[in-house]
Amino acid sequence: MSEKRKWKFEILEYFLRKLPQDELIGCIKTLISSICGDDDKALEDLTHTIVTYVQAREIIAGKSKLESYEEPHRIELKKMIESLR
Repeated sequence: MSEKRKWKFEILEYFLRKLPQDELIGCIKTLISSICGDDDKALEDLTHTIVTYVQAREIIAGKSKLESYEEPHRIELKKMIESLR
């Protein structure tokens, strides 16, 4: 990653951390809407990725069990968990 790009991400992180959680969620939803536009498939894919990420974190934290999910979602969760560890 270039230094300029790294710096931009650091600035983004700095300012996003200043937002209260509800405002951050609203900001993310607006951003997602802007990126996806009317593309329902893109919105579905992005939503699925976020949901899988959150579920994987819950499994890692012991708040949920991998065995409680059905295939093929369980396979996706297992891959996500492995990538987060």
